[in-house]
Amino acid sequence: MAASCCRLAAAGVAVVEWLRVGDVWSSPAFVPFTLTGYGLLHSAFVVALLMAADQGSAGVGALFAAAAFAGMLMLLVQQVRSPATESTAEPCVAGAMSTC
Repeated sequence: MAASCCRLAAAGVAVVEWLRVGDVWSSPAFVPFTLTGYGLLHSAFVVALLMAADQGSAGVGALFAAAAFAGMLMLLVQQVRSPATESTAEPCVAGAMSTC
């Protein structure tokens, strides 16, 4: 159950970003953060629960899931913090004296 919820959150982030990159739909800024935050909290809870269990141990998959969501969250924060750069330079027209 826990793994399927994490996969669902990861798929949600992937779909939202895929739609944004394809200029199909630009979601509000909180949507990818909410999905990623949920996945990170959920996977961290599962890792902590498995480590606290008497006979259980956190598997490599659970650790990788938590690390993947942490990485997604860092990339989203970096994306928001970096300024959007748009090219304002005039297009280069190749000609005889051009340095394009």
